[in-house]
Amino acid sequence: MSHRYPRIKTSNRLKTSAKLVLGAAGVTLAGIVTLLIIFFNLSKQENSFGESLMVFQSADVVQDTSAVFRGSINQSILGVEIKTSGNKNPVKLVSITFSANGTTEPVVRNIENARLWFTGKENNFNTSVQVGHTLTQVSENNFEMAVNRQLSPGKNYFWLTFDIKSDATIKNGNVDADCVSMKINTTSFIPMLSSPAGKKKILSNIPYFSTGQPNIYQPEAWNSKRDGSGTEPVKLNDLRNSYFIQSGHSVINTEKIVLPAVIIEKHALLKARQPVKTNYMLVTDGGIYQQEFAEKEVSDIDYLKMDNGANYIHLNDGKLPGVKRFFSPRSNQCLYQYTQLTFSERIRWGNILINALQAPMVDISNGLTNVQGDLELHKTGTDNYLYAGRTDTINIGGSLIFSGGSFTAAGLANTSLIINVAEDLILKSGNFYDSDGKKNSNCTLNINGDVLLLAGIFNFNKSSDGLSQINFIGTVLKKSYWSEKNTIVELGNVSIMPGKELVIQNGRFGDIAAKRKLTVEGGGALMCGQFPVSGNGEFILKENATIGIGNVHGINSATTEGNILTKEKYFDSRAHYIYYTGSTPQQTGIFETAPENGKIKTLTIKKDKPSDSVVLSQDMEVTDQFLISMGQLDKKKNKINISKLSDSFVKGTSN
Repeated sequence: MSHRYPRIKTSNRLKTSAKLVLGAAGVTLAGIVTLLIIFFNLSKQENSFGESLMVFQSADVVQDTSAVFRGSINQSILGVEIKTSGNKNPVKLVSITFSANGTTEPVVRNIENARLWFTGKENNFNTSVQVGHTLTQVSENNFEMAVNRQLSPGKNYFWLTFDIKSDATIKNGNVDADCVSMKINTTSFIPMLSSPAGKKKILSNIPYFSTGQPNIYQPEAWNSKRDGSGTEPVKLNDLRNSYFIQSGHSVINTEKIVLPAVIIEKHALLKARQPVKTNYMLVTDGGIYQQEFAEKEVSDIDYLKMDNGANYIHLNDGKLPGVKRFFSPRSNQCLYQYTQLTFSERIRWGNILINALQAPMVDISNGLTNVQGDLELHKTGTDNYLYAGRTDTINIGGSLIFSGGSFTAAGLANTSLIINVAEDLILKSGNFYDSDGKKNSNCTLNINGDVLLLAGIFNFNKSSDGLSQINFIGTVLKKSYWSEKNTIVELGNVSIMPGKELVIQNGRFGDIAAKRKLTVEGGGALMCGQFPVSGNGEFILKENATIGIGNVHGINSATTEGNILTKEKYFDSRAHYIYYTGSTPQQTGIFETAPENGKIKTLTIKKDKPSDSVVLSQDMEVTDQFLISMGQLDKKKNKINISKLSDSFVKGTSN
């Protein structure tokens, strides 16, 4: 089948920083399938020691220049990123004024139904939250879209969409827009650059729309008008035709059919039991494509594109569809069946849900190298699991979630697997092992976000050589939280890397296995709260590392009391020690430091109330800085020596 449609561009998004300047006063401003993917927003309890008034900082304008079909709806034209700083007295975005400048005139002939969408801090477009009302008719004049929404600290994303008319201009038709201005509180801001270069080309397709008739291969299943008042296609496989499955319609394919282009709209379903041979298939936000036959060789779909929020359901034991594929970062690929063949190709996935009640043990090596969104395991077959049989790297742009199932990271001998998780590790049930225990099998798990262990087994000490490692890194997020409840946890080597702060938020941290180490690297911080770090391994606090001590017993080298309960402990004399939380009176504890015993670099007391006290349990020398920002220090009969008085700052009291 030859291509008559121009290739749809998917990555040509031009982003222009548009710092806004203050405008002068008086300026005139001309439900079919329920998916099981679960997304978590963890509750992060942070102590705020100061707030600042929210102010508008800047705005960036994002333009999507990919081509559009005639008859398509909710086509993203412009994205507006509004950045604020401060969190006190949030400012309100009252409205944004746009124009359809650059759209082929007369504008009213080519586009309609302007809408504005809000995606919060998510910089990927979707149609979950519409703000304001739909403007049904768009002309050459400027138009204002009401927002009336308080902005959040940081980045806020808004998206302008148009519907493309079915009879839009065929020859040299384009769609474009400008961001003319925005009103924040009572002040208008004018962009320095209203629109980045580029525009959307309108394709010369002939659109047909589903009528609700379930058989996709029947001519009466399609009509040239969305309301069914038009005509049926004369020839289904005419290369000029494009077929839109409308919201609320479910169609099924039980015979092989040729349709040049297929668009599955929001809340629409295409269930394919036989191949649909097509040049181009687009699954939009909220649309569902379900494939029940197996692709063993070359796919009948030349190009498969999935928008953010689009859903693909894999109910076969073959490959994923598409000779070429583009999965948006927040599209969903749901594997209800799979075999080794399913993971035989390098795919740039969106969100993945693995939910197979019956499935074999499968080697996922090179099959999950690039996951842009979340990777969730729900079921991996009866008593079976996924594993890596070769040295590999898995990059996860979202979270790694276990809702069941089992994963053995390094599943064979001499296998080393690296897993990079940009967001959170969540274990609600199921099993996660670093290796199968064979010689030289190991896993390195790099986590940017939080760890939430609710149930199941998390064992990262199966590597018989002790080579497995968990690293908390700060390349994306500087602060992470550890919550551990009803989970069986055994940890191997763990490191909190420079620039990272790990906060134990609930339960405990452990157990660190024998001959394994929990290391707080220089520039890293472990804030224990009142929760213990336990196990038969070793705790190491390095030079220029920080420990937050919240337990009423402080930290102790010789006794099993306080925050650090590992068998072996090393506290560096050049590290930073913070005593905090509401426990009072709180003992500093009796602990040895090295290389100079009895010395620490900095001592900070940051209690919840002025009356909270920290009791000095031993003589101590502070070599760099002693700070009381809240609370009291009770020396009792012990001495505290401050080597550099010029670097000391006492706000509370020292008795």
